[in-house]
Amino acid sequence: MYKKVPTHKEEKKHSVKLIDKEKTIKQVALVKTPFLKVFRRCFYDISFYQSVLKNTLGQALKYCFLLILFFTFLEVLAFSAVIRIALSQFIPIANENIEKLPYENLTITEGKAQLEPNNPYLYQNENFILSIDTTKDNLDLPEKKDIALLLSSTGFRVYQNRDGIIEDRQFSFSEFKLKAPLIITKETLKNWIELARKWFFSASLLFFLLMLIFEIIKKAVLIFLVALLGYFFSKIIQLKISFQGVLSILCYLLTPYIVIQYFLSYIGMGIWLNVLLLFLMYGLVAFNLEKRSRVEIIEP
Repeated sequence: MYKKVPTHKEEKKHSVKLIDKEKTIKQVALVKTPFLKVFRRCFYDISFYQSVLKNTLGQALKYCFLLILFFTFLEVLAFSAVIRIALSQFIPIANENIEKLPYENLTITEGKAQLEPNNPYLYQNENFILSIDTTKDNLDLPEKKDIALLLSSTGFRVYQNRDGIIEDRQFSFSEFKLKAPLIITKETLKNWIELARKWFFSASLLFFLLMLIFEIIKKAVLIFLVALLGYFFSKIIQLKISFQGVLSILCYLLTPYIVIQYFLSYIGMGIWLNVLLLFLMYGLVAFNLEKRSRVEIIEP
């Protein structure tokens, strides 16, 4: 029995199948790599960025989305924790001060406010003043105060002086279209504070979604701008890489970029400084990939 000798065409076809199979295995391996392992390799492993070029742009975009989702969640979580601590300290103090108010209720009807008992009240410290007097239609603004809240029979006034930037807002009770008298008691004020606390916790999810959308748009613009610069830079240093390859690398370079940006945010960074930072990081990776390309071919 004679053994069939494969032709040159069959050998070439078999070789292509083996190459495609090996490439598919590498792609599946990167897809199945745990997120935290990929996160760690983005900081130090230049061979990882070389392997990124053998995978699809969709895989890089998926990792980029998970990365932004992760850091946005941490940012919102930290912000929510600070607000929760502040509210836990503010609410008891606010309720205590409400009980100290020398009034039982405030009635607003037909554009006029009436306190019971109708006695003027004044509280002030070095930077803040609260003045309540419904026996007068208008109250004079005190001098040398950063914040002032004034309540008269016709409306209330909010004054703020922030480093020379003055905000002075006046609101008239006649603007309130009330079908019945509005009665505000101490319990009403406490309920409003409690409602604000519950509203904040309910709004945390909405805030997270808005932050996520904002971060995705901001990072997408940043990556696109740097990708244009990086692609032309790659042509200059004769690195064989496609525009999609540059985008894929930048999606993973966001990992060290976000960490470095966090520490540099204290000095303030505009859009062009952010572009420059990410471009320099890409340039470092591109130079290393170009050195490796002298030994082995980098697939676009």
